[in-house]
Amino acid sequence: MEQFYDVNIKGEINEEGRLEELWGADAVKNAIIMWLTSYRSDYLRSPTKGGYLTSHLYKKMSSSTQEDMYDSIVDGFNQEFDFVELVNLQVTPNYDNNFWSIFVEVYIPFLDSTVEISENIRNLV
Repeated sequence: MEQFYDVNIKGEINEEGRLEELWGADAVKNAIIMWLTSYRSDYLRSPTKGGYLTSHLYKKMSSSTQEDMYDSIVDGFNQEFDFVELVNLQVTPNYDNNFWSIFVEVYIPFLDSTVEISENIRNLV
């Protein structure tokens, strides 16, 4: 039986003094957050993995950048997360505070579970 495992992206420690371990849908959610917020080379053994949004964060916030970010996320999911189904994706600019709100909903068929993720990512221009 296949199982999904990860350690908490924030490095939180559990009551035993060890890194918090995540299993199942929580591990998948954690991996997606790491992937969304990563830069190229953040993955030590896979330097080309991640960073799908990095180049867009150095562009002026606009509807064309918004579309490019959306397409990059869809492309990345097709390449990196082929074991989940992308149910809903929203990329919304917050011009006043200079960040992108990203909402992702995925279905994990193997676990028969749905995960929702909301992240705010600062634009760097």
